[in-house]
Amino acid sequence: MSRWFRRVSWLGVGLLLACAARAPSASACPMCKEALLSGGGASAQRVALGYVLGVVALVGTPAVLVSAIAWRVVHAVRRVQARGHQVG
Repeated sequence: MSRWFRRVSWLGVGLLLACAARAPSASACPMCKEALLSGGGASAQRVALGYVLGVVALVGTPAVLVSAIAWRVVHAVRRVQARGHQVG
């Protein structure tokens, strides 16, 4: 990777972390909050956990797919460069 790309990547990561650190603490989604505040006990906590895991699955799946595709492309480019071919 070029030096410029690395700097921009680290800058993006830094900005993302700074934004996350400055964000106010988020309440749970309305359904989770309702379930926890209703005093339903263990049943309410299981419902809230189910919502959280559902959100994690929905957000995590695209991230895993994009990361896997990016890794495969980088791996293929490096393999071609190792053979001495010019890329680009």
